[in-house]
Amino acid sequence: ARKGASMVDTITGLDIVHRQFMSSFEKLGLEEVPGEGARFDPKLHEALTMMPVTDPALDDIVLEVFSGGYRIGNRLIAPARVVVGQLQEPVGEA
Repeated sequence: ARKGASMVDTITGLDIVHRQFMSSFEKLGLEEVPGEGARFDPKLHEALTMMPVTDPALDDIVLEVFSGGYRIGNRLIAPARVVVGQLQEPVGEA
């Protein structure tokens, strides 16, 4: 950032550059792999950890993305690094 530039101006400028950068890559066929809410796919995702869930609908679902993954066509450039839900039955009273 230039000396004296406001934080808002700096952020706005970085957002513009980021959008232009991503737009150029998209024109070359780069796309982000499915992230949060997608079913875990070891071909696209790298599971950093499993998080216990009690809802069966969240079993094997990406709950959080630490870093996005990218591919060009069917070729994976970088896997998404994610947290995946793992169904855990509630423990009953003893």
